[in-house]
Amino acid sequence: MTSTVHRAVRFAGAREGEHPCTWGQLDMWREMLREGDPAHGNMIGGGYLPPGHTPDQVLEGLRGLVERHESLRTRYHPSEDGRLVQEVVGSGEFEVEVRALEGGHDELAAAAGEWLGEFQAEPYDLGKDLPFRARIGAVDGEARVVVLGMPHLTADLFGGRLLFDDLVRGLDGREPVSPPGPQPAELAELERSAAGERILRRSLGHWRRVLDGAPPACFPEARHSAMSPRYWCGGLTSRATPAALERLAAHHQVSTSHVLLAAVASLLGDYTGRDHCLVRMVVGNRGRPELRNAVGSLSQEVAAAVELGGDRFEDIVRAARLSSLEAMRHGRYDPDIVAKLVADAGVELDVYFNDMWTATRDGKGAPGTEAAPSARTDETTFGWEQHLERASVAFFFEAHDVIGDPEAVRLSLMTDTTRVPPPDIKTFLFAIEKLLTDQTDLLGG
Repeated sequence: MTSTVHRAVRFAGAREGEHPCTWGQLDMWREMLREGDPAHGNMIGGGYLPPGHTPDQVLEGLRGLVERHESLRTRYHPSEDGRLVQEVVGSGEFEVEVRALEGGHDELAAAAGEWLGEFQAEPYDLGKDLPFRARIGAVDGEARVVVLGMPHLTADLFGGRLLFDDLVRGLDGREPVSPPGPQPAELAELERSAAGERILRRSLGHWRRVLDGAPPACFPEARHSAMSPRYWCGGLTSRATPAALERLAAHHQVSTSHVLLAAVASLLGDYTGRDHCLVRMVVGNRGRPELRNAVGSLSQEVAAAVELGGDRFEDIVRAARLSSLEAMRHGRYDPDIVAKLVADAGVELDVYFNDMWTATRDGKGAPGTEAAPSARTDETTFGWEQHLERASVAFFFEAHDVIGDPEAVRLSLMTDTTRVPPPDIKTFLFAIEKLLTDQTDLLGG
């Protein structure tokens, strides 16, 4: 039998007040409006906790997180000119659910999975509530797992993982990660400084270059009847793909992300008959040392001019690396200005690429990393994940780590079924695995 209590946790931070939003926050806000889904981009985090700690100790750790990281106590509302602003709350309280569980790993994993799904699906009242949720699972009075939830405006993938690492460090008696990253209000001030103007000027130059002469779209015309719902998403879980990516990356002396982009680009070229297109690529924007430990929404989507073909796979890999690096150098920008540039150019950024696996393939911080070996399989599996009536791109590709199996990757592809019908989604994902493993076989040894 399980029992649940709700605990109120009071906090008092060092700063409060209203501030402009960062470019990353504004970019995510535009994306939420574009998708028409208030829960779009909801982030989840947390993981299994080190042994020997009570729920009260974890609650104290969560209080410290909210006090240290201003994004966890920030509300949002439009200003008089209609642009989103952030309001840092100085003090208040938040509620944490603590559930007493019986049994072992299976019940913990089931509870964590339930909470993850709920946190992803439930929208936040960004103008009223604190944008942070937490639930603790305890067995025999010992806190065993914590799940964290927040909107993407609060933290991106890396920010969410930093929060869990920070919590564990505190439970272990260690100091928070150092040096601390800038708070969102501080980053917004920097972006409006002379240094920020230089960053923006360089990024706008990149956008103008890639938009000049770009095709109107990679999938300009409907070629199939729409399914209902119109957008379908399938996922492929593979243990063969990570091994191939690692070996090919080492051979070509590039990142695994460059190899994965090359595989997707090669197959896109075969599928569409095009030799290049613009790809909406997610860039983490944490390359500078002072930004690596920032808890906030730093990631932004940048247009990358990607070659979609080539006689040799290694040539496609080199081209993917160059386009990725160029996008990464220009990942910070004002999204309102860029939106006008894209509209004036008449270009639709209808291909999306987001490799979340490369940066997180060790599985740290993900609930389920202690899954029993019996839950793992060498067999590649495919399944339908979701169906939507509305989305902003025709081709939406992501790579994720797999909860419970750090040696696997989950490749996810959502498409507009008038451009890419459901059978082709499955074929495309399996083709990625085959292309990569075939290229690995060609290396010999």
